[in-house]
Amino acid sequence: MNVIIKAHHVEITDALKEYAQKKIDKVKHFFDQIQHITINLNIEGTHSLDESQVASAIIKSSGAVITAKEKSPDMYSSIDLLIDKLVVQLKKYKEKLKKHKGNLPLSSLSIKPPSVKKKEESIQRYVPKPMGTEDAVLILEEKHLNFLVFRNLKERVCVIYQTDSGEYELIET
Repeated sequence: MNVIIKAHHVEITDALKEYAQKKIDKVKHFFDQIQHITINLNIEGTHSLDESQVASAIIKSSGAVITAKEKSPDMYSSIDLLIDKLVVQLKKYKEKLKKHKGNLPLSSLSIKPPSVKKKEESIQRYVPKPMGTEDAVLILEEKHLNFLVFRNLKERVCVIYQTDSGEYELIET
């Protein structure tokens, strides 16, 4: 995960940078699919000194961008308030994902390439190249399949299967 801390009209001291980094580590524990975080620290030129220290953040994760902004008289307080707001938003997003995906654990929500096993199964049950009925029966027997979908030599989609009596039935579209 990439964390960038930027400042505008603020001198980033080592203590401030460490404090922000420590607080961001807290956010990582709530949601493990964060890819990039940008924190902006700023002093706004407002007339009220009560809310001139501004901390904002942009979190990019797989599937969402979450933003938050907080103001206070102290930069450390602004960072604390910002982190609290981000945690609430990430918890809501996490719950939304769980509801949407049927309460799956988050580790299974990440995008994974299809496994080779699934690909082989689809190839075993459907052969895209045209073939004769005899070839389809041979594939059905070799791979011990219940049925096979294929295109016959006339380019029609067919399904072949073995009945309980041991004979082969052909369904042709």
